[in-house]
Amino acid sequence: MGPLSYFCFMPKQPHSLLNLRRKLQQSLLQSQTQSEATAMSMRILEHLGYPSARVLSEPGEAVGPETRAQINEIVSEIHRGRPLQYVLGSCIFDELHLLVDERVLIPRPETEEMLYQMVDFVKKPPQRIVDLGTGSGCLALALKKRFPFAEVWGIDLSDGALNLARENAGRNDLAVQWKRADILHAKAIEQLPDDIDLLVSNPPYVCESEKKRMERKVLEYEPALALFVEDHDPLRYYRAIARMAKRKLKPGGMVWVEINERFGKETASLFDDKSFSHSGLLKDIHEKDRFVYAKRCRP
Repeated sequence: MGPLSYFCFMPKQPHSLLNLRRKLQQSLLQSQTQSEATAMSMRILEHLGYPSARVLSEPGEAVGPETRAQINEIVSEIHRGRPLQYVLGSCIFDELHLLVDERVLIPRPETEEMLYQMVDFVKKPPQRIVDLGTGSGCLALALKKRFPFAEVWGIDLSDGALNLARENAGRNDLAVQWKRADILHAKAIEQLPDDIDLLVSNPPYVCESEKKRMERKVLEYEPALALFVEDHDPLRYYRAIARMAKRKLKPGGMVWVEINERFGKETASLFDDKSFSHSGLLKDIHEKDRFVYAKRCRP
């Protein structure tokens, strides 16, 4: 029998909002660290309509049995190992509220960090942006929000991912063109528009051999197609992206990719040739090689 939520044993009378938050954190500590339990409890309550500001301003507000039942169900799923974002069916990325489920990867803080870094690099608003392997659409939509006059494309092999990305675009009132394509296929390059100003991608880059070090909830719930590459060819997606960048970027256009920290220099070398005026390897907030960028040569 798996761990039970504290809420299964709560008496039926109303509980104050502050007390509910404390009990929720206690229950989450059965399977989470203190910091994780604190962050999760805040996110769960916000999802149910109780943001932190409300908890602080109205700590004595009564919370009825229906909300407690919802919390009990959420906590039970978390104890079973399902990621919180999938349990709630949503996440926040660059202040966008996005739907997520097992069809797509959960957007990571590193991807949001890449967004901030590339936006800082942009000197002139891009007119055409392409996101390769768009998944939930997080990068494509965040870039469309920041550059509303740009034509933005989101490319993915998965029909399920593209359907979810379309839903996210509608929910956030952002217009993006979605297209199904396999970026490893030779013909994929012909499906991309020409004169791209900004080409971005967070492709699969985790080696199969790295599975043994990964959390069970990632392996059991997140789509392997979007995560893993064979050990014998870990840079296959980056070679394809480099070819596309050479063919499709306009002069002065930029390509940005998120990478496996183990292959920083090797990945950067794919963009270090005469087709690009300069390239760079950047670290994330944990001081790990995480992003590569390159700028297309001008004539």
